[in-house]
Amino acid sequence: MSSEVDIANRALSMLGEIRITSMADANKGARAMSARFDMLRDAELSAYPWRFSVTRTNLAASTDVPEWGYSTIYDRPVDDLRPIRIGGAAVGVYYSASGVHGQDAPYEIIGGRIHTSMSAPLNYEYIARIADTGQFDPLFVEALAARLAVDAAEELTQSNSKKEAAMMIYRDTLSEARRVNSLYRPPRRRSAGTWVQSRVNFSPW
Repeated sequence: MSSEVDIANRALSMLGEIRITSMADANKGARAMSARFDMLRDAELSAYPWRFSVTRTNLAASTDVPEWGYSTIYDRPVDDLRPIRIGGAAVGVYYSASGVHGQDAPYEIIGGRIHTSMSAPLNYEYIARIADTGQFDPLFVEALAARLAVDAAEELTQSNSKKEAAMMIYRDTLSEARRVNSLYRPPRRRSAGTWVQSRVNFSPW
């Protein structure tokens, strides 16, 4: 398991900087890592549905009522970085039962709250803010360390070559981490839609 200091030291080592003993150390390396850690951790978590951060819950309806358009409002969890599925609908993609792309979304997020006509309790899947580094996947740790190194390179080293080297590590590690992460969940089939299906089924004979 890696601590915040372990991850910060991995980032500093990529840049050839001195290791730290605490995020509160009185040196430029600790200050650079401390200023960026929480922000970049959340950015990396929300950029991809890492399986260790995916959380499912059931939401109760709020007593507030939408002004128009929908019947119900749901408040998102306090640790919610990004929704993945709301009810039965994947966020960003919605297909009707016929397979035709829907023109009307089954929900909208307005003012950070879910507006929908789906009844309570609402099934909700989201990326949670995980502050406990002991829960991080080892490859996520490496990707986060590389991201910290890239972001802090100018401040700490003023070296383009060190920044580029850290960026290469970041890209390679992120690619491998995402590949491994995808093994934890089988791919979901998505309807091809009536137009595509009609082309598949078409026969000139």
